[in-house]
Amino acid sequence: MTPSSQSNTALRLVAVAAFVALPLVLAGLIAGNLTRAAEGRASLERRAVEVAALEARLARAGPQDGPLRADGALLSGASRALATAALQQHLVGIAADAGARIVEVQDATPDEAEDGDPDGSTPGVMVRLTFEATNEALLTALHRMEVGTPLVVVGALEVRPTGTSDARSQDDPLLRVEVTVRSVWDRRGA
Repeated sequence: MTPSSQSNTALRLVAVAAFVALPLVLAGLIAGNLTRAAEGRASLERRAVEVAALEARLARAGPQDGPLRADGALLSGASRALATAALQQHLVGIAADAGARIVEVQDATPDEAEDGDPDGSTPGVMVRLTFEATNEALLTALHRMEVGTPLVVVGALEVRPTGTSDARSQDDPLLRVEVTVRSVWDRRGA
């Protein structure tokens, strides 16, 4: 063999190797890309299910508009009286939506809080709500108060049977509930 025939043989081997290896490499890259695309679609479908569940949860919570700030955590109002009325309306809506019968709602804010707390902290608004409900309605109302907005703190809770004798079973008596709730009024939102 001459040197030129050896270089021709080497070139032929390189050409054959390139024609065999290049399609195998490309096939491997295509398979990898297809696998990543399938994983991306599966991840996207999982996220779509999560988003749908969150949207359904928000729809069940109902609209949060009116006197609430955009972030919804604090009550806003031009005055303490308007903030108190907003909190009263919010709590009455929660209790009524849970199936309770409202008996009374009143402002429970201490008089010394009118000019702000003595230590300079953010002023609070307190409301006392009395309603009659079944145990299930009570639990639903308390849950919505705790997880909803504006943020509220239950300061006192008193539950007792109404004592009325009706067709209700002993397992699910009608309860008289008195709850005192505090929320923070953001004066800057006024």
